[in-house]
Amino acid sequence: MTRPILLVDGSNVAYGGGRRTQPILQYLLQVLDELQKFNFQLTVIVDAALRHSIDRSKDLEALINSGDILQAPAGRTADVFLLQLALKRQAKGEPVYILTNDMFPVKEAGGVIPRIAFMIAPIGEDMEIIFTPSLESLVEPVHEETSGPSQPEILPLPSGTGPKKLPEIHPELLKAFINYIMTLRPHPKEGALLAFAKVAGYLHNQFDGDFCNRFGYDRPKEFAKVLEDQGYVRLKREGTPLFLVLKPELFKVCKELDAEIYEQPPVVTSSVQPDGMETERIQKIIEALQQEAHYPIEEKIAIKLRSMFPRETLLARIVIDKGLESKYLIKEKLGNKTCYWPASGHWDAVDPDDPNNPYPAELWIAFKDALDRLPVSQRIAQTRYHLARNIGKIGDPSLNSLPQAKREHMVQLAVAENILNPVRTMMGIRINVPIRE
Repeated sequence: MTRPILLVDGSNVAYGGGRRTQPILQYLLQVLDELQKFNFQLTVIVDAALRHSIDRSKDLEALINSGDILQAPAGRTADVFLLQLALKRQAKGEPVYILTNDMFPVKEAGGVIPRIAFMIAPIGEDMEIIFTPSLESLVEPVHEETSGPSQPEILPLPSGTGPKKLPEIHPELLKAFINYIMTLRPHPKEGALLAFAKVAGYLHNQFDGDFCNRFGYDRPKEFAKVLEDQGYVRLKREGTPLFLVLKPELFKVCKELDAEIYEQPPVVTSSVQPDGMETERIQKIIEALQQEAHYPIEEKIAIKLRSMFPRETLLARIVIDKGLESKYLIKEKLGNKTCYWPASGHWDAVDPDDPNNPYPAELWIAFKDALDRLPVSQRIAQTRYHLARNIGKIGDPSLNSLPQAKREHMVQLAVAENILNPVRTMMGIRINVPIRE
């Protein structure tokens, strides 16, 4: 049978089920610990304002950033999303409950969502958590292992009989996973822990925002389960987030699939130049960064490599090393940045994270006007790069003529001034453009 879905009103739980003067993260963590003893499919949603008032805001942000807790967009309460999600899953025939002390069940045209209420009762130095109706009356407890490593959550069973057969890892997906590992510095070794939420975010970016849909998984953690089943990793939980513990078998496959990543490039003399294709890659990347006024750091070179040569499998590190060996690039340390300038010279680069505002008032008027003219599709969950690019396209010539890095700098300054709203997603920070009245 399908495991019941339990949607948790995280803000209500953090307030202890009532409106206390300050929400407590420990309340939410202890309630989740109790819920994980039972065979629910758990989803936790909190209000965007919670992180401003909760006692351990950084710990809450870490849980949101890892994807273990979802945050409602600014200006909308979690209740709205809890209800819509519950009604959608209920319409598919799945049993759904909402854990909250707010006024549920809610009667809508789509159905009735039953509520699980709770009470946190301090007794001495301990806290007892009581649920009504009792969890035992709704779902079976999870049978804990008596020994061995902590187990990952049990995957839901599909409609029908027998467990779902998960697809084997496609070579293209495995290659992308390996590339993620090899972008880390220093390279991880056997036994290293990787936060799975970061792995999933990287894979989503590589495959049009949804690697699961492309490779036949219902959700990212099914891919983690297959990695474990095939002996590449062991799954481990530290609190709520899921981690991958890398096993020796993974590194064997790494060498088989992408041996050149593990081998040092051959030592060449200054007289040896990259072949024509490599020279073209480096030149085009550097020219694009110069036109945009970005610092030529490894991260920017990697982004340009992926966007300008989408069919290439080389890592930015290899391209940079080839450029340095051939004396086409020169390495230079500038503060906390490591830049790779062309031997022909530097350009006037811009740091989009610089807190200083060098732009005149007239340019800011044009900037805000461009924001107001953006279509709805370009107002929601935009990266800084894409939002700056779209502003340049729709703005007047004073904005269009600015280098991309300067427009990104203006976007970042606008975020600092609360003109734009940053939101955390599984794929990193995204920016929303509010509609001005």
